[in-house]
Amino acid sequence: MASAFGHITAALSGGYVFFPERVRWRNGVAAAFCSIVPDLDVIPLFFGVPYRSIYGHRGWSHSILFALIFGACMGYWLSQKTPTMRRQLMGWMILATLSHPFLDMLTAGGLGVALFFPFNNQRFFFPVQPIHATPLGAGGFQAKWGLSVLLSEFYWIDLPCLCLIACSYTFRRLRKLFL
Repeated sequence: MASAFGHITAALSGGYVFFPERVRWRNGVAAAFCSIVPDLDVIPLFFGVPYRSIYGHRGWSHSILFALIFGACMGYWLSQKTPTMRRQLMGWMILATLSHPFLDMLTAGGLGVALFFPFNNQRFFFPVQPIHATPLGAGGFQAKWGLSVLLSEFYWIDLPCLCLIACSYTFRRLRKLFL
């Protein structure tokens, strides 16, 4: 799996790129939460649920359906002001939640992601998995592998996100100049 740092970076940059008028501190915290909540599926592992189970890690909580439901509920909860604000925040929270399984599909660790649950319990990876899998537990980041993970995330998540933010900012500025 990608680290919490990578997931949060992707979620926040999605807000800056697609919903810049909704970027506020509170909404950013909510998007960061949405981006890491699918990994709460590790809790059942401590109660004997097997990793391979659809209720284990990277199972149902990493599905498109989960992202749609959880993200929409979170966005609805954040905004009660206008329908436009509500739709934008729902879109951002869905995108933030959905970014999690897609980033996990780019890592070489685990069994894959149950992206199409409940219609298909098969687990998927992208054909290319350039992001190093995160060590379980914070202690793993003190070793060389943790540094390797952060460097691969910098290259494959942080830099592309920064480029997207810069391009969208430039595009918006140019659009204001010429329109």
